[in-house]
Amino acid sequence: MLKVKTRKLSMRLTNSLRPGLMMTMIYGRLNRLSKSNLTAQLMYFNRGTFDTEPLIFVSMGDKEPKKWVRKSDIIWTGPSSITSKVAVKKSYPSFQKFFQVQLGVLNAGPEDLVDELLAFSKEWKGMVIPSTIESAILLQMK
Repeated sequence: MLKVKTRKLSMRLTNSLRPGLMMTMIYGRLNRLSKSNLTAQLMYFNRGTFDTEPLIFVSMGDKEPKKWVRKSDIIWTGPSSITSKVAVKKSYPSFQKFFQVQLGVLNAGPEDLVDELLAFSKEWKGMVIPSTIESAILLQMK
């Protein structure tokens, strides 16, 4: 049985020299469990903890260091134009069952694209949008 307390786990993993390796091992173990076993395990662990605690260790970009995020900060996969959420498939491609089935992480949907456009409109409010950026946005919307 997976017996860990969230705050202790976060502290232990944050202080670990190789948290990425440790998380790969943990996600791999959870991924291999049968659905019935995993359901029981996550009930103990409190599945909602992934929503409230930063327990997902992901790469934020090629040149940025990895970072701890919550489930609400990730999608499984989506267009590269989405910058407000991290596509976790890039960090853990073999753990689709764990992230999508057990944790309920979704692919990017229309609402994510709308959120991106809203953020973009706030960023560029009152300014002229360069044609190169405008073209890139239009390509993403096709």
